[in-house]
Amino acid sequence: MQLAQLGFIVVEVGHRGGSPLRSLAYHRYGYGNLRDYALADKKSALEQLAARHAFMDIDKVGIFGHSGGGFMTAAAMLLPPYNEFFKVGWSESGNHDNNIYNQNWSEWNHGVKVVAKADSARGGAARGGAAAGAAQRRGGPGAGNGATASREVVQDSTNYDNIRFEIRVPTNDELAGNLKGNLALITGDLDNNVHPGGTIRLANALIKANKRFDFYVYPGEPHGYRGAVGTYNQRMLMEYFAEHLMGDYYRGNSDIK
Repeated sequence: MQLAQLGFIVVEVGHRGGSPLRSLAYHRYGYGNLRDYALADKKSALEQLAARHAFMDIDKVGIFGHSGGGFMTAAAMLLPPYNEFFKVGWSESGNHDNNIYNQNWSEWNHGVKVVAKADSARGGAARGGAAAGAAQRRGGPGAGNGATASREVVQDSTNYDNIRFEIRVPTNDELAGNLKGNLALITGDLDNNVHPGGTIRLANALIKANKRFDFYVYPGEPHGYRGAVGTYNQRMLMEYFAEHLMGDYYRGNSDIK
């Protein structure tokens, strides 16, 4: 509402992979790829709306979000072709590096793939006969290639020996060299959900890539910004969009009111 009062058209997109109330297939669409399809949905929705409504300026599009939305916002400014479409991003407390975020949310939705294991115990059974296969499934002394195969079976968290897990969680840091437009990174230094190190790593990557960006650290703030800091952050967001999308640089050195 506050952004709308400044003159912005604000759109919230319920993209695929969202509500489980629609269908299981819809809800699970994002498993293994939390980022790209959602950005595609946002871009497509805005393009369709702009085609219907002449008052929408499709060349001046901003994006903002908190937590997972902060991750998505930064990705929108870093990942082609979205970094051409989105001109301004306000990214709060994002899990930009899921390797240092918690394993349940980020692994379920962004990075773990279950694949057939080429040198699995079942493969060993086919090559070495039923007796060898039985020992191999148990990870016992008769396991195909010896200790190596045995350890691999034992290390499977499910102990189901014909699969393995490929874990590759792309980070926003790796895309830092692609930054276009104006990006602001924000975090609380006492974030009790998404470690502030994720935002700091992205800032470091942007510096190494020689990119301009804005960076706010709120002292003593957890994952959700409280009280006066929350109000301050909202005002900074509004002014950031007004400056970079409307060209309204009124504030200069003025006080925050």
